[in-house]
Amino acid sequence: MHMKYYHFLNKNFKDVLGLHQFAPLTTNALQINKDTGETNGKIEAIRTPDVSTIDNFFVKSGVVVALKRQYVISQGHAIVDIDMVYPFPYTKWRNVFNQTWSGWKLISGEVDMNSSLLDKSKII
Repeated sequence: MHMKYYHFLNKNFKDVLGLHQFAPLTTNALQINKDTGETNGKIEAIRTPDVSTIDNFFVKSGVVVALKRQYVISQGHAIVDIDMVYPFPYTKWRNVFNQTWSGWKLISGEVDMNSSLLDKSKII
């Protein structure tokens, strides 16, 4: 997005985008410590011009900017939320761990599920 259009974005979008500048980068969308819970509530950024560098992700090509939040409910139970900024703005994705990962699901927002950017094998 060209910066001259930045002022059209709403406040929530700008706040999320701003968090990316300070959150540590991750290279694995599902890398959390499910046993100790020490990463509970931790926010990380997924920000790359080449999304193939991110493991366990559902966008398969191009640029990605997203925020990752992780919640450890109890030992062996966890949730990872992805708040997407680009290429699918305003969307929230979730993957639940209950002995095994359930697969990425679109929780809110609208996405063309036929988009060539998505890896359908990772979306349930």
